[in-house]
Amino acid sequence: MGYTPEDAEREAGEEYLITQIPLDHRDVIVSKFVEERLNLYYTDYPDLSRAAESALHEARRLLDLSSSAALLLRFCRSKFRFWTCY
Repeated sequence: MGYTPEDAEREAGEEYLITQIPLDHRDVIVSKFVEERLNLYYTDYPDLSRAAESALHEARRLLDLSSSAALLLRFCRSKFRFWTCY
């Protein structure tokens, strides 16, 4: 299925509509759209942030003992590791 004349016409119509929106409203509209989509995503996958919430809770608990330990925990428990923590 390729790019059809109908696709081109729809895209041109969308681009025209975008040009009709004042610039100061575009940021608000895009931000609102992103917020709504993220809310739906996290509603569909409620356990997605559970590991991060757990690490944050533990880091806050450790902060009273040692700010270095809390910071190290944040990097070690991160899903996106840049180095291996031992």
